[in-house]
Formats: sequence, C-alpha cells, structure tokens
Amino acid sequence: MSEESSGALRAASNVLVLAPGVAGGGIDACTNLLLDATDRVDRLAIVAVGDSPAAWHSRLTDRASGLLPPISYIDVKTLVRSTEADTGGGDVPVPVATVSSPADLLTLGKSINSLLSDASLDGDRVGLCVHSISEMLQFVDREFLFKFLHAVSARVRSVDGVAFYHLDNEAPDEELQIMFAHLCDTVATFEGEQMDVSAGYYAPTGEESES
Repeated sequence: MSEESSGALRAASNVLVLAPGVAGGGIDACTNLLLDATDRVDRLAIVAVGDSPAAWHSRLTDRASGLLPPISYIDVKTLVRSTEADTGGGDVPVPVATVSSPADLLTLGKSINSLLSDASLDGDRVGLCVHSISEMLQFVDREFLFKFLHAVSARVRSVDGVAFYHLDNEAPDEELQIMFAHLCDTVATFEGEQMDVSAGYYAPTGEESES
C-alpha cells in the first residue's frame, strides 16, 4: 500500500470496499482493512450477513499479528445460515447480537446504534464492518438500504468511528457502486492483490459532491 493510499484510509470515516464476493474476496479485503485500523480504534464491530461470526473470528485471529481489540458481532441470519450449521472456527468468545433477517433493518439499526453508543460512553473508538451490502440487497430494496446505511454512516461520523461497507465489484451495476459511494468519503477497490484508493462522493451538508 502506498503512503498516499494509507494516509487516505487513515483519515477516512466511511469506506466503500469494492471487492469480489466470490472465493472470500470480500471478507479478505475487509479483514485486512480492519486489522490495519486496529492501531487507531479501541473496538471492532462486525455486521455478519454473508459469513458467520465464527468464520469472521477465525479469520481475524488467524491473520492478526498481535492482540486484537475487543470484537462484537451482530449475526444477521439469512435463509441459508438459518437452515445450515455455521462453520468456520468453533465458538466465538465475544457477545453476539442476533437479527433474524437482513430485512429487519429496525432491529439491525438498534443493534448497531447500541454498540456505537456503548463504545462512545466509554470513550472508545469503533471500527465497524458491514459485510455485505451485496447480501443485504437480496432482501432489501436498494433505496431503503441506502437510507438505512446513510443513517449508519452519519452515526459513525458522530462518534468519530470508522466503518467499512463491502459491495461486490464483480456485479455489473456501476450505478449501484456510485450510489453507495455517496455515503462514503473513501472507496477502496480490490483487484486480486492490488488495492486502489479513491475519493468517495460523500459531501457534508452544504457542500457539493463530485458525482
């Protein structure tokens, strides 16, 4: 990673992560970004839609070069993961909030807000990951999901956190990528082992975006 790219990520509050959804590309990209952020956050929070908390925990602990900060998981069930046993690393030794479906945005929003509020009260900075927008779009209309994540991204900014939102960059919908880039100040695009960092389209109230 270049110094310029590293600096852009370190200054970011909300990052759209464009990475392949197959072969673990998305979870790999998000894992690397979260681990890179552990020197500037006090807690990690994972919204696990496509992969189980056990799989996430296994990947984070396997790849970490040192001690990890406390990790909380919001386990968002899908039809597949509701009917099949979770695999990927055994018990998760951290609290897990459970949401019955990606369509239950009210419960999910309350769970995310609770994690961010608790951390803020303790003076802790949170690194949040939503994995994945692509999975959620199978259950939620894009307009509703955009409004939901708009509220989440604003909350992240308000508590000086940093959040990563994965979207499959192999889906042929450039309009979708542009849409969610309006929530983020930074976009990290992964192609194989290469990462390109660019500006998102987010503009504070009163400023114009460059869309």
